[in-house]
Amino acid sequence: MMKKTRLVMTIILVCFSVLILLLSTANMPRGRVWRAERILRQDYEFLVIAAQFLADAPNERIIISRMDIERDEIDSRMDIKDAYVIEAFRKLANRRYNVITKDGNTITFQRWANRHMGWGIAFSIDGSVPARRSVTIVTLEPLSRPNWHFYVSR
Repeated sequence: MMKKTRLVMTIILVCFSVLILLLSTANMPRGRVWRAERILRQDYEFLVIAAQFLADAPNERIIISRMDIERDEIDSRMDIKDAYVIEAFRKLANRRYNVITKDGNTITFQRWANRHMGWGIAFSIDGSVPARRSVTIVTLEPLSRPNWHFYVSR
């Protein structure tokens, strides 16, 4: 009887573990560049405004979270005077961009992440291959617009 109970508990635990693994990667588009293309098309105007502002910023590294934008902390912290730039960041936050970063030659617009990986759209400021020092980009695929890429990071 005890062995049967232990077997049932083991099976339940394995099934639960597999379910958790599947749910944690369900939002991961793995190779579905078409989704990033659609997002780029929909949000292109706001992405370009934000990317241009960050590219012109003197800081080598900038991190802006959706929470910063929602709390209206971005315009005071970044000294943004242009209403179009503030509105672009707000639109991107409303469209579920979690973190926007500038790291060297790359600006990333993260759409989804869990503890181990994330994905989004990357913009290369100087036209070279996007690279980030703070995370490892494991997948990088060019999109239809020059200097824009789909990325998956760890």
